[in-house]
Amino acid sequence: MQLKRYIGAIIFILSFLAVISQQEFNVPNQEIVLEFNHVEVTSNEAQTAVAHVKQQLQGLGANQIKVQQTAQGKLKITYYSDADVASIKKTFSKDLDNKTFSKNNRKTELPTNTKYRL
Repeated sequence: MQLKRYIGAIIFILSFLAVISQQEFNVPNQEIVLEFNHVEVTSNEAQTAVAHVKQQLQGLGANQIKVQQTAQGKLKITYYSDADVASIKKTFSKDLDNKTFSKNNRKTELPTNTKYRL
């Protein structure tokens, strides 16, 4: 009787581990750093810029988008994307050419292909 319990428990544990191992855990592999040059940038303007960047990244298929503020006051947006950095830079370069970001004296560093390792 106890042998059946052990076998059942082992099967359950192996099934559970199989399900967990099949899930994809994508870590951020690209980042964008936003730096505001204008001293009087309001919180609303910063949130608008971040929302615009996030919207464009989502349109490009990026996920796990996270925004962090660095010690220097810059905003670092990390995300996971299968798209290559060149295509993302191209999209944001079009915005810079159209003065989407620069009209409010904002400086944007385009994405880098930084891969985080566990």
